[in-house]
Amino acid sequence: MRDIIGIDYGGRWAGTTSIARVNDGRIKLHSVDKGQDADAFLSDEVDRIKPSLIAIDAPLSLPEAYFKDSGDLNFRESDRQLKAMSPMFLGGLTARAIALSRQWRKKGYEVIEVYPSALVRHWELIHYLKKGKPSDELLKEMLAKGLEFSRRPNNMHELDAALALMSGKRYVEGVALSFGQEEEGVIIV
Repeated sequence: MRDIIGIDYGGRWAGTTSIARVNDGRIKLHSVDKGQDADAFLSDEVDRIKPSLIAIDAPLSLPEAYFKDSGDLNFRESDRQLKAMSPMFLGGLTARAIALSRQWRKKGYEVIEVYPSALVRHWELIHYLKKGKPSDELLKEMLAKGLEFSRRPNNMHELDAALALMSGKRYVEGVALSFGQEEEGVIIV
């Protein structure tokens, strides 16, 4: 299997960024500590791991209207289709994610945008999502889908990183769903 990493991308210093990758057949999770530079951490980890695919839960493009004289200035087609947050609402996080993805692509890494909540909805497991921490029911269902963890996710950021990894795996296997349009940016589920 290709070496894939899944990233739940959060605030730069907030301790809300997590990374997941497969190690010895199990998903290994790591979260950035509060006060640690998430972008520097991710850059170092990507250079260390050298993954063939990076699946990141963050907007990697802006609405097409910013490059045309008309259209929706808040949402991309993919956001509308998935009822996702506007990249514009996320502001600085979107800008940081675009900058990181450009840096990684220049180094030859393939980067895709994913949306973990949409994968959970696709699997019809959304009723198992609980704020704050992953429910036992959801983890049991994910194990049935092939997600075996080396340890229980400590929080929803780690769970989302694992789901991002799973979307990356689905993409490599050719079974992922794609939302949006290439010229504006797609989200892989």
